[in-house]
Amino acid sequence: VSAARAHILDLASPRRCSQQRMSSVLACLVNLTSVRHSPPRLAGPRLPWTRRQRIVAVCRLLLPLLYFGIGVPFYCSVEGWNVWESLYFLMVTASTVGYGDLSPTTPGSQVFTVFWIFLGIIAVFAQFSALVVIFFKPLFQASRDWLEHRMPQHAIDINGDGHADFKVPLGPVHYFSKNLLMPAAVTVVIQLGCAAVFCALEDCGFGLALYHCLVTATTVGYGDVAITTDGGRMWAFFHIAVSVSLVAAFISDVADLVAARERALQRLNLVRARMDCDLMRSLDVDKQGSVSRYEFVIGML
Repeated sequence: VSAARAHILDLASPRRCSQQRMSSVLACLVNLTSVRHSPPRLAGPRLPWTRRQRIVAVCRLLLPLLYFGIGVPFYCSVEGWNVWESLYFLMVTASTVGYGDLSPTTPGSQVFTVFWIFLGIIAVFAQFSALVVIFFKPLFQASRDWLEHRMPQHAIDINGDGHADFKVPLGPVHYFSKNLLMPAAVTVVIQLGCAAVFCALEDCGFGLALYHCLVTATTVGYGDVAITTDGGRMWAFFHIAVSVSLVAAFISDVADLVAARERALQRLNLVRARMDCDLMRSLDVDKQGSVSRYEFVIGML
């Protein structure tokens, strides 16, 4: 960013307004706004983990083991549930789905559950969500790259050097459909597959099972569809972990795409701005008949 700003200052002339110079400055400004909002890239080989990073990694591994390793024996002993009922209850709790079909019945169990809720939400389910995102992210990015190759955006060469300096953002329908096609398709396919498994395990209709899967994935969890078998609870354990994480990542992705499109539209307005001498004169803040390099950069940014 500092190098781009220095280059802009070198190109900005206080008195002359040549078209080639204006195009070069405009290209630098567009690139500067792009760099400002781009994630940092790490170059070279990865450094070995520090002691703090190793401790954090171990804690991330131990906390889920602690959550389930202590929670399962506790509920088996105090509430009389079996292993899969306890695992099912702990996953329903950590994901905030909260069906209500299983609940603590004693004061001691209720106090323990209150503390275990915070541990499950903050430390455990966040790890499940991160793993799900890491697993599906390459697939989503590959689909977006393929669609970009098949339906490329219109590119603009601002300074005439033969290289595209800016890509015109698509309309909202094309933009969101292209970027969300694969995440939406994967989410729907997973819910359809999970519903089919629930049909076999719980002996219910496909429509009711799909309704249950969608209500679960959104963390609403009405609890009107009961899971009564150990096989159903075992499948619900994995369905909740994957579906809730995937839907949360999908919603976050939509917010990121909205912000990215707004930034692209801002850069588009900058590209379409008319670079002429009248514009340069309007940047003359001190009315001395000339535009300094600093007035030009501050006015354009």
